[in-house]
Amino acid sequence: MATAPGVPGCLGNRSEHTEMDAIGSTGGLPFPWLDRPMSPLSCVFGWLLATALFLTSVGIWHVVGGVIGDRVEGVAPAVAIEHGALRCAYLPGVRSSVPPLFPLMAAGVMEITRVGANATVTSEAGSPCGSVEGKSVVGPESARDLLFIGLFAWPVLLGGFVALLRGAGRGRCLWEVVGACLLGCTPAVAATISDYFHPEDLLAMGLILAALAAAIRSRWITAGLCIGLAVCAKQYVLLAAIPLVVAAPRPARWRLVSAALATATVVLVPLRITMGRGLVDALTGAYATTTSSGTVVGTLHLHGVALLAASRLLPLVLAGALAVWARSRLKTAVCRPEALVALVATSLALRLAFETNLFSYYFMATSVSLIAVDFVVGRLRPGTIGWIVVSSALFPPAFLPPVLVTAAVPQLAQLALAGSGLFLAAAPLYRAMRAGSDPGRGTRSPDPAGRGTVAAASTTQPGRSTIRVSQIPDPRAT
Repeated sequence: MATAPGVPGCLGNRSEHTEMDAIGSTGGLPFPWLDRPMSPLSCVFGWLLATALFLTSVGIWHVVGGVIGDRVEGVAPAVAIEHGALRCAYLPGVRSSVPPLFPLMAAGVMEITRVGANATVTSEAGSPCGSVEGKSVVGPESARDLLFIGLFAWPVLLGGFVALLRGAGRGRCLWEVVGACLLGCTPAVAATISDYFHPEDLLAMGLILAALAAAIRSRWITAGLCIGLAVCAKQYVLLAAIPLVVAAPRPARWRLVSAALATATVVLVPLRITMGRGLVDALTGAYATTTSSGTVVGTLHLHGVALLAASRLLPLVLAGALAVWARSRLKTAVCRPEALVALVATSLALRLAFETNLFSYYFMATSVSLIAVDFVVGRLRPGTIGWIVVSSALFPPAFLPPVLVTAAVPQLAQLALAGSGLFLAAAPLYRAMRAGSDPGRGTRSPDPAGRGTVAAASTTQPGRSTIRVSQIPDPRAT
């Protein structure tokens, strides 16, 4: 069955995905009808439907929860920037751990739309910052204004997801639309706005997905640019950046790292000069690393360097070690879509095991990663849906009865969710390692027709494709 004419990007035949399905299969359901191609207009309607589902989810959870927490962390810097008082963006009274990319974006939205433009932040007596001191937010107080400002991070997440699926050859068909709608319905995605005001998490995750899409297409400079911007949005991006750097081929690795460092430098250095020491505290997440909490690391009552090593450094080291091991086993095949996405998803899931706090929106990155793994592989696993449902029940954006279980046995709930999340994320990667790989054969390369990645064909047998798992006829060669 040939690809539908006029619909580039949707690999409408199963043979081109057989290797991905065989390696990545972990008992999920293949849903071959999702391979049906869609026209560009149908894709746009699908995006609009996903956006409507996201808005509905945010609205419902906000109505149930009622209160939006942590709004001062992102809003106070945005208000200061919108007022032109950059020196007052990060002050001790704010205790913000939100890096500057989202506040810059939010300030632009406020300036253009005038939503929350009259907002100020109360000042302490004698403060040189006048009405833009970071003690408590005077405005925007209304939830409507806050939700409006935060919703501008959703298109970045949606765009990154669509770009990833198209890079992996699953785009421009029902996989793309169904996956986007599933993202829109995921409670942890809505929690970044409706429960605790952290839209920068959506922004960072969208940029990670865009970096993966660029890496799959061997556009390493673009991938580095996305990672550099993502680092300016959220600290956990480093968990995704390390595997990408390790997985990149040696010549491309320096392009990736150079582009990421150059992008972050261009954004952060001028802001560090104008905003002062508070920006450094926000970038390091110093205020978000608590000394005592109900998590496994929190119960150890660590302080100072020991706390940072256990909660921040150890996950990064493990992510790097996993990436080195995967590359040693898969060689260049680690850059295949299914292996690379699973590697990054596993690294992001490590955060749940070592965090000093756990809130509803912390599960967003792993939820999105698991969805991305399944839709790139082309098999929707019941375990992924079950994990999203259970994590949303134990850590919901608003009070639900299962929260009482979490309160009673917080460490058990954390270990169960972190362990199962790591298993689901790593399963396709493990199967790829078991299948083994010959770097010179069956690797996936960008399709010159712009349809993502396809299996490289052997020239020794005309009319046949040499694919890793089995010999499968190539319909395009017959």
